[in-house]
Amino acid sequence: MRNQKIISRVVLAVVLCEILIQGVVFFFISKKVSATLESHDIEELQVIAKDRSQIVELYIDNYINLVQAYAKDPVILNAVLNPDDKEALRDAKEYTERFSKDVESLDGFFVADWEETKIFVASNEKLIGEYVRTGSARQMIKDRIKDHFEPFCYGIGKASGEHGKVMVVLKAMQDEKGNVVGIVGGSIFLDKLQEELEKQASNGVSGVKYVLIDANISSYIFSDKGDIPGSEIVDDWLKKVLMEQRIGNGEPYRTYNEAGMRYIDVYSYIKGVDWLFVVSTSMENNYATTTRILISMMLIFVGAVFVIALLTVFGLNRGLYPLATLGGAIDKIKVNSFDFEEEEDFKKILKRDDDYGNVARLITSLGKNIAGKNEIFSELLKAQSSAFVALDIKTWDIVLINEAAHKLLGVEGDILLEGDVREIFEEVGEYNTAVLRDVIDTVVKTGSCSKEVMFTHKDGRDIYVYVLGKCITLSNNSEVLMLSASDITERKIEEKQKNMQTFIDESTGLLDEQSGITHIERKLKDQIDGMFMLLSVDRFSKYVEEKGEKAGELVIQSITNSMRQTFRGNDILIHIKDDRFAVFVSGVLENEVCNNIIRRLFNIIEAAEINKDDSTKFFIRIGAVRSNKFKDYEGMVKRAEGAMKDCSGALGNSYFLI
Repeated sequence: MRNQKIISRVVLAVVLCEILIQGVVFFFISKKVSATLESHDIEELQVIAKDRSQIVELYIDNYINLVQAYAKDPVILNAVLNPDDKEALRDAKEYTERFSKDVESLDGFFVADWEETKIFVASNEKLIGEYVRTGSARQMIKDRIKDHFEPFCYGIGKASGEHGKVMVVLKAMQDEKGNVVGIVGGSIFLDKLQEELEKQASNGVSGVKYVLIDANISSYIFSDKGDIPGSEIVDDWLKKVLMEQRIGNGEPYRTYNEAGMRYIDVYSYIKGVDWLFVVSTSMENNYATTTRILISMMLIFVGAVFVIALLTVFGLNRGLYPLATLGGAIDKIKVNSFDFEEEEDFKKILKRDDDYGNVARLITSLGKNIAGKNEIFSELLKAQSSAFVALDIKTWDIVLINEAAHKLLGVEGDILLEGDVREIFEEVGEYNTAVLRDVIDTVVKTGSCSKEVMFTHKDGRDIYVYVLGKCITLSNNSEVLMLSASDITERKIEEKQKNMQTFIDESTGLLDEQSGITHIERKLKDQIDGMFMLLSVDRFSKYVEEKGEKAGELVIQSITNSMRQTFRGNDILIHIKDDRFAVFVSGVLENEVCNNIIRRLFNIIEAAEINKDDSTKFFIRIGAVRSNKFKDYEGMVKRAEGAMKDCSGALGNSYFLI
């Protein structure tokens, strides 16, 4: 035995060393491959950024030249100098339309006045009357024009059609003295430029994203990363990069980690228009090669460990397999399972003459002894009329539970149930679970308890149970909580009937007011929720005055009979006085159920003999509340009174439910 332990430890040490060496090699190779891929991606992204920046520059230059050519014609200057001359405006418009005719991606050329930047000549009619810029942006653009008498690109704006955003190119119009008298511009769709950028090859780098930013106003021009064109830049890091690139003092790229992913950003600054082009990718998008290498290494690693494991098992199987078999038999005994004697491996060990055989025979004898005692104990538990449950306090496992406990709780299972007591909680319902937890918590905190509780059986009956609980510590130092419970419902019903006989209202046979209050307060104390209703006959005094005392008694009797037909045996029916009644309906809180019960009562009252004749017809008012919102009877009655008043004045039977 001792030699086998030494051998197993040596083999285990060798396996662990192999795993450690493989892991270190795997780590360094992975780091090297990752660094190589990252360097490659940075180089390729710089090429992509440069190429795409040149596309942007050429696109902008093309339209700057077009605006320059458009502004040179005297017709345009004449329109700017004479904005009220209809002939001058007509000539300018015709020229503008001819000039714009064959220009691609053009939203329109336009002419605007200097003061308000309002457009009064345009190739696109939708632009006329619009403003190049408004508010604070108007002065900004005018200052910018004075600094750039040559055409320049000034950010982006909203297109007049369905093309989204446009790039705006502007030029100052000067008179003979050099004074700025107007603005000439072109509004160019960005769709074509974006299409050109998307057509460009990714140079083997997958997942490439790009952003074009206007440094003049720190806003996005377009982006395939989800940024909204024209929105202000909120990324502080991007603002910093933008400033560094403008002064020529920034890094051409950066790498960073975010949410467990590694990213690369490469920057290209377009000086002519003061724009910044950013190309990005996630390194995880380009790890296909790394993944293949790592998978190959992992397969080699797993194969090596597997071979070592096979050799270890082959070398130790003959000497060590009896230990595993005997250990498994002992584990089965711990959970009251004794079928290990039927296993072929155990039978082989049982036939041996060495120490393993002796241990196997001892385990067999022990198992039979424990199985016999369990059978006796099981029969004792079956014979008991009281429910019994034993729980392990630390694990909540059920140590023992008898048949009477299953019947009391309304759950199915074996006499010796294996598993967690919380499995029972799932079956018995929310209310019963709360009662059980309260009892268990009391026993755990105080060491013992003795109390009466009420359960709701699965058939809907309320049953009373007397519970005894105690905590004990077993010889193996495990703490066990024992509960013994007896059904005392019949005794409680007898007591209840005896108590109730003295408090029955003679005129109706219902509970009188004091007895009814006592029963309802007990329900509230036991946290048994339900619907509480106050009933009264509408203008009963006048009814009796007109039709006589006998007619009034018939109304009271009719209401009593209707209540008995409507409500269940465990509901509390009370005759308060004269025409006032009260009802507590246990276990009813849902709005739809409450409404259905009240409507059923109204239907039965309507069908009563006395109500079939209009001359004796009477109407009921009901104020109803749910008891779970109140802690005492007085507060509940007060709110029900208010609800009854809320439905006064209605025609026919009426109620108000809160």
